[in-house]
Amino acid sequence: MKTIKKIGLVALTLLALASPTLAQNNLNGFLKGQYNTETHKVEPQLNTFYTLPGGISGYTFIDFNDGNYFAKSILKKNIGYGISIRSENVSSNETFTATGNGLEAKIPFLPENVSVSANYLPIWIDNDGKQIDKQIAGFGFEVKLPAGFTFSGFGNKSLTNGQWGYGELNLSHNAGPVNMTYNPQLVNDGDGSPDLVHRIGIEIPFK
Repeated sequence: MKTIKKIGLVALTLLALASPTLAQNNLNGFLKGQYNTETHKVEPQLNTFYTLPGGISGYTFIDFNDGNYFAKSILKKNIGYGISIRSENVSSNETFTATGNGLEAKIPFLPENVSVSANYLPIWIDNDGKQIDKQIAGFGFEVKLPAGFTFSGFGNKSLTNGQWGYGELNLSHNAGPVNMTYNPQLVNDGDGSPDLVHRIGIEIPFK
């Protein structure tokens, strides 16, 4: 099992770093270290943003935690009027665990410094090619604030059982070559609303 996890981790890291660069040579992102006030551990994370052929925008992150890892690649293709096809490819200690597919819509008529979107993923397939009985609704937002601050967040909830899934809030401040962050998690506590887990961290951007 450890060997499979290592192979999967190497494959995902190469996918996050190499494939987008070969596709469009416009890879950027950041390395992040976060101190979790509940576990009292530092949680490293790799984040990459890229564009694939055909106007597909991509974002991949990999979380590392106690020898385990969780990764997600989000691919989006704009089809007009603020609507995009959205695909989420999830990997948990293996190269591929499941994929969720649906639509994302940007909320129009907002100020230039505000971006809000909603998504709906009704089609989920596991790594055996079987459909999963799951429907997920989610949101994301970003607000550019004065003095180098940015406030953003995302979250999702199951429409199948009403359970909260996962989310994060992020208040970041640019401090020269790094960003300082307050990045609490919105975690499932067994009902439809999330619990807050406080985290502080540092982001090191790269291009």
